[in-house]
Amino acid sequence: MLTGPRRGIGLIRTRGEVRTSSGTYRLVLESDFQGEHDVRSFESHTCQALADAAAVFLAIALEPGLYAELAEPPVDVDEPALVPEPRATEHPPSPAPVLAQPPETLHPGAERPPPANAEVEPSERTAPASRVGMGVLPFAALRLGVGVDYGVLDFASLNILSGVAVTWPRFELGLDVLYFAPRRLPREGPGGLYQGVGGGVRGCVRIAGTPVEVPVCVGVEAGAARAEGRGLTTVTGVQWGPWVRPNVSVGVTQRRRWGGWWIALQVGIGAYRTGFLIGGASAVDAELLSLRLVGGGTLDFHPRR
Repeated sequence: MLTGPRRGIGLIRTRGEVRTSSGTYRLVLESDFQGEHDVRSFESHTCQALADAAAVFLAIALEPGLYAELAEPPVDVDEPALVPEPRATEHPPSPAPVLAQPPETLHPGAERPPPANAEVEPSERTAPASRVGMGVLPFAALRLGVGVDYGVLDFASLNILSGVAVTWPRFELGLDVLYFAPRRLPREGPGGLYQGVGGGVRGCVRIAGTPVEVPVCVGVEAGAARAEGRGLTTVTGVQWGPWVRPNVSVGVTQRRRWGGWWIALQVGIGAYRTGFLIGGASAVDAELLSLRLVGGGTLDFHPRR
């Protein structure tokens, strides 16, 4: 039985009883103050822990403000938490300070689960399935251009180029048709009228940008040149000369939704060259290397989705 003053306004009477069962000690602590009867129960594996808990409870009961100044008693990890039983009284007990809970201990490598009411960041939300972009599926493209070629024939000639291609995000495969506009050399006196046609295939790697890209292409062209004598005293008729030229090219293309513009510089090597004799003399002897500068516009046909 313990008695003591409480702020000079009354006495508190306390009675404690210790019981043991299966190596566990149980302290039943009864207190009376100003007609209120309070019963508390504590359990532990050691009597010292029960004594510490009873001392803390009595200190709080005698001086409630003392709880903020008392250091938290050491917690034995092997001992269960001390849970006080509810008061056996008809009147609601005065609220007692709640002992602070020890911080949660996490195992090494474990992650703390997020709070139940925590908002999910936009980056953590499940993103909807992205739609296939316009550049992912292949599409068809038509192109038309005009340029100047030197080397397929032995002089500079005007070219008209048209083609069709299938275009992927990083590659392009195309077919082109060439037309060499007629040109008379020399312009006055005996000479010849020259023109030609051809076609080719090309494969390109598109070094993409937005919206400008740089296509680098390799291909091969083949065709035939036509020569007709003009202003001659002897009739020589019409002559045809075939030619074959592998080539490489680099260019710049700007693409919008339905098309754009392009420009390319091409270098060819005469695998098979053509030449003409006009009036018994050599009039045309094609060069080993050819150079072509050509540019124009494109029209793209994207598949429907």
